[in-house]
Amino acid sequence: AREVLQEVVDPPGHEQVMRALEALVQIGALDEYEEITQLGRAIATLPVAPRVGHAILAACVLKVQDPMCTLAATIDCQDPWMTRDSFGYAPDTAKNFAKATHSDHFALLSAVAQYEEMQAAGATAPDLDRWCVRNNLQGNHMATLVSARHQLLETLQEMNLGPAPGSGLTLHDVSGVRDPRWSLLSGLMCFALAPNFAMHHSARKVVATGEPAQVHRSSVACTRNSYIFPQCGFVFEEKLRTKPWSVSIRSNTNVSPVQWLLFGCLGASYDSAQETVIVDGWLPMKGSFEVAVGLIALRGCLLKLIKMQTADPASAVGPDWDTSVQDLQYVLSQLGTIRGTGGGAKDGTSYKGKPEPRR
Repeated sequence: AREVLQEVVDPPGHEQVMRALEALVQIGALDEYEEITQLGRAIATLPVAPRVGHAILAACVLKVQDPMCTLAATIDCQDPWMTRDSFGYAPDTAKNFAKATHSDHFALLSAVAQYEEMQAAGATAPDLDRWCVRNNLQGNHMATLVSARHQLLETLQEMNLGPAPGSGLTLHDVSGVRDPRWSLLSGLMCFALAPNFAMHHSARKVVATGEPAQVHRSSVACTRNSYIFPQCGFVFEEKLRTKPWSVSIRSNTNVSPVQWLLFGCLGASYDSAQETVIVDGWLPMKGSFEVAVGLIALRGCLLKLIKMQTADPASAVGPDWDTSVQDLQYVLSQLGTIRGTGGGAKDGTSYKGKPEPRR
């Protein structure tokens, strides 16, 4: 792989190549000899980033591939919200679509659901454009997003991994923050966006991958006042240096530290003296060693099912398989609703383990 990359017109740096190879090995797309695996071939078939493709395959196991394809498309496509009239902040319509999930991705999931309902009802292109304008959305970007969603679903059908008619979860079924099915999908967003995790500090301030930052003002989670979010963590698409002294996280989804440990973390160690799990070398989580090992083992079960279904989709059918998947769905969705703690805030929701971002 290194030799091939060195032959391209503008080859990436050695460190970039090493990080990319390490990420591919972590998700099982490459083996220890850097040879592509059967799972890696399946991921390469999907026209998205490897980690996002891996999350889609996990969604296939959990029978939530329909909404996950929409969430994957929101990562891959340009943000369609128009923020000019709101001075760069998320418009009220975006926050209404988010339904208190504090997720930019869920806001677009809801918007796409309404957009497709209008299409199914026979709305014309001008009707859709007017609807987009009323909701502060750019019509051409929404059309691209919906097209990308359907391309992913069609690719899954060709791989024999698409949702069977009348089965599985559709994007119209997810109701919001208290829906355990959203808990399942937001957990899969940890799969897709690793290693980008942040803990809420106060108001807009967060600690992102161990460093001070703040929520970007275009996010539905942006607030100028201290706020208790449903969970104390966020996964995000990218960091932006908005000012010489300020870094922001953009395109965020509110998740719990438990979800991050289940789906997204790259490594964990245990401090027996403090009875604390140290996740990714910077995030402390109070808990027993046995619980941490159990959560990581549960992720191992999901990874095994992904490999089994990818290797032979025909074998992933039958009452035994369905029972195993339903049990796993239930456990993962319930674990995702556990309200995490962040190390010392009075309200038990905010992370106080790092100094505040510099002004």
